[in-house]
Amino acid sequence: MLVVALSIAASSACAQTITLAQAIESAWQRAAESTATQGFLRRAQAEQAVGAAGWAAPPSLELSQRTDRGLSGTGVRETELGVSFPLWLPGQRAARQQLIAADTELARAQATAGRWQVAGLVRASQAEVHLRALEFAQVQAESQALLSLSQDVERRVKAGDLAPADALAAKAEWLQADVRVAQAKEHLAQAQLQWRSLTGLDDAPPLGTYPPPSSDAASLLDEHPLLREASLRAEAARRKVDLVSASGRSAPEVVARVRQDVGGRGDERVNSWGLALRVPLGTDDRNHPLQAAALAELELAEAQLRLMKQQVAVSIEAQGVTQTSLAHQWRGEQQRAALLRERANFISRSFRAGETDLPDMLRALAAAHAAEAAAQRLLTQQAQAAARLQHALGIVP
Repeated sequence: MLVVALSIAASSACAQTITLAQAIESAWQRAAESTATQGFLRRAQAEQAVGAAGWAAPPSLELSQRTDRGLSGTGVRETELGVSFPLWLPGQRAARQQLIAADTELARAQATAGRWQVAGLVRASQAEVHLRALEFAQVQAESQALLSLSQDVERRVKAGDLAPADALAAKAEWLQADVRVAQAKEHLAQAQLQWRSLTGLDDAPPLGTYPPPSSDAASLLDEHPLLREASLRAEAARRKVDLVSASGRSAPEVVARVRQDVGGRGDERVNSWGLALRVPLGTDDRNHPLQAAALAELELAEAQLRLMKQQVAVSIEAQGVTQTSLAHQWRGEQQRAALLRERANFISRSFRAGETDLPDMLRALAAAHAAEAAAQRLLTQQAQAAARLQHALGIVP
């Protein structure tokens, strides 16, 4: 137990320079989702300039010329230059600006939700590193205890107190424990490599302690990253329906024209200008498919929001049940480990006094180590469950 405690303390001391928030931020900067969400946000911000424009679409230029060259040859020429400006329909510009604002908020929420998902991966990798480090420290402590026992048995065999078979059995147990040390070291190295690949950092911060959630923890769900993203997705779909409703027809256009007429056979040039209004006629064949598609998108977004609320609530409840169960298991396993350690100490004294044989001693020692390892593992799993509950509640460091 002392070796385990010292190993865990040393591991924690090395990781003190790194916080979980720093690890999550490092992983988020390395994640592909970070680049994608930044692209969504830039696109939404670019759309804001479109919504603020005075025209529904970019103006267009018209240029035409008519002449009788090659026909009557009198020199008649007509040149016309025009610029058309698409106009907003009543309520269309406001609906477009509201949709752009909703899309911008959705892009920000997508970034927050993506960071929350990366935080879950970081928490899982952090817990895996600490569980594997604990496993390695435990089997290493067991190996050291069995090595000490093997050396003691060998000395007693040489002194004639024990049979040579006991020395072989003790050494075999130590070699088996040494194999488990190598396996645990491999598992720890793999967990550390996964952590380094995810975060780019060498050390994992220690598992934190979290207070139990308050009775009004359900109020936090309004700000849960997944629920906020789903809610804003539904809001954006709702604004899209409003925009489609306000865009019943194509944009009308105001056309400003400048015209120059040149008469034939030396007539003077005549310049004129004019305004025209082009009003496209909307039809049900055009509008109904657009409205149906927008309404279908809204219904899907609202259904996904309802399902997401149920899933988040179930996840929070499940993590609470797990945390309660692990606390109960740990109390029982801790008492069992204390009893088995006390029993192993009694049998150890009896073995040194020659009153107990080696197989009983080995079994007692193995049972005590297994119970202590289980208790320590459950304690680490409690910290992991507390972190998962915080994650389920949508809390990101």
